[in-house]
This record gives sequence, C-alpha cells and structure tokens, in this order.
Amino acid sequence: MNHFKNHWILYLFVIITLILSIAFPDIEITLTGGLGWFLLNTVIFISAILIIVGVKGGEVSYSSEGAIPLIKKLFNKER
Repeated sequence: MNHFKNHWILYLFVIITLILSIAFPDIEITLTGGLGWFLLNTVIFISAILIIVGVKGGEVSYSSEGAIPLIKKLFNKER
C-alpha cells in the first residue's frame, strides 16, 4: 500500500489517459517538422531511460538551489 501512496500521481495520469482515450478514440495529434520529431524522440528516449532505471531498482534524483542563488553566484564571480 505504501507504493500507491508514493506513486499516486502516476496512477492518476494513467487513469485519466485511459478514460480520455476510451471517451475520445478518434482524436489524433499530427506531428510535423523536424523540431517536433526531435522533441518526440527526446521524450521517448528519456522515458525509456527512466523506465529502465526504475526496473533495475535504481533512482534518479535532482536537486537545485533555484535560479536566484545561481544568478547571485554568477554575478559574484564576475566582480
């Protein structure tokens, strides 16, 4: 049960996607242009990496101080 408490947002998106795909089966998205295909392939690649890491039992984490401390550090280095 702890798994569902930690990943409820993922299951919510899956359920919403399933409901919308059943309710509106004829809707399609047309992708044209090189940038669109590049973005699609990038998203597919990142998704595949995250799935592989998740299946292998790994963890992906990212932390940031935010934009304002980063800008302050950049300006302090220039002085």
